[in-house]
Amino acid sequence: MTIRKEDKNILLITGGGLVLFLLTMLTVPIADDWAYLTSPRIRSGYHIAYYRRFFDILIGLFNQRYPETFPWLNRILIVFTHTLCAVFLYKIAKEMLNIRDKIALIFALLFLIGGNTIVTVVNYDCFNQTGSLMFGAIGIYLFAKTNSIVKKIIIYFMSCILTLSVKEAGIVYFAIIPLFGFIKSINDGDFDLKTEIKTLAKFYVPGFICALAYYLSPIIQSAQLWIYGMRNAPITSYIVGIARRLGFSYTQIDQTSIIAIIRNKIVTIEAVFTVICVLLSIPILLSA
Repeated sequence: MTIRKEDKNILLITGGGLVLFLLTMLTVPIADDWAYLTSPRIRSGYHIAYYRRFFDILIGLFNQRYPETFPWLNRILIVFTHTLCAVFLYKIAKEMLNIRDKIALIFALLFLIGGNTIVTVVNYDCFNQTGSLMFGAIGIYLFAKTNSIVKKIIIYFMSCILTLSVKEAGIVYFAIIPLFGFIKSINDGDFDLKTEIKTLAKFYVPGFICALAYYLSPIIQSAQLWIYGMRNAPITSYIVGIARRLGFSYTQIDQTSIIAIIRNKIVTIEAVFTVICVLLSIPILLSA
């Protein structure tokens, strides 16, 4: 039985995830990992702010009841969700954005082993980040693959609810998921501007209402103020924070775009960037 090239690439990404899991065994929990929600630390109760991260609470309660599962449960969940996210990013790049198979694979591997992402994966309190990205990537892929409007609505709201239940930053998927359906229509050549705008409106209007209700609810407002201590902060603090986060996020995008541009020298570029990513990741793993 012959294995399809796509299946081989998915196995390669999965193998990379297994290697990453073995590398995380070089790390041990530090102070923050013991203090966060997913640790087995005994708590008398949860602040109202914690209820925004429902999955973290479940992991923490399980580790609290069975402390011997920490940090193994955290390791498994974090690397699993990170690897599954890389698989779906590969499928999104290949099937939705019509990126060549080899470039899509490199894109996924860079995400899997890149320095910026590894520094997250080696922390034991980062399920909220890897889980949110995974649910978002799955939502984008399934939303764009189906043609049924009913299924699209179900996928859209389920994905957004799950990402929000993992981490509050998941609110961005109210905007991102329908946008990828729009992009896929352009790439497929099945594009009519008026029709696509109407379709986007069907999702953006209720999505915006849900997102607004989420942020305006008294529970979330008190939670944000409690966590970030921004009650009296000037507007410039928010602007600087957003600019910083955008700046950090572009480093991985830049790596991938360089590879996508220099297609004629793809093998050389692939080898160079793989070596660079691995070398940059080793100190992070050893010092975590």
